[in-house]
Amino acid sequence: MELFQTDDHYIVQDGQHSLWCNRSADGKLIPQHGSALATAWNPVCLGTIEGVIGKIKVHSGTYELYVMHSELEGALALSSM
Repeated sequence: MELFQTDDHYIVQDGQHSLWCNRSADGKLIPQHGSALATAWNPVCLGTIEGVIGKIKVHSGTYELYVMHSELEGALALSSM
């Protein structure tokens, strides 16, 4: 997934899907089709991310939380008994 920034939004792009986070005080999340990125004014790519955790609201504002890097720590093995 790629993370973009515009004057009004942060945009997470993953193929045919995108998630737009309004940078105003409400921090509203808006799902869009992937092609909607073409309508964004001057998007700047901030890099790739592994995932989106969500958003939190604290006294100083609303923030989105992203997974920037991940590592496999183990695996779950299933067995029938």
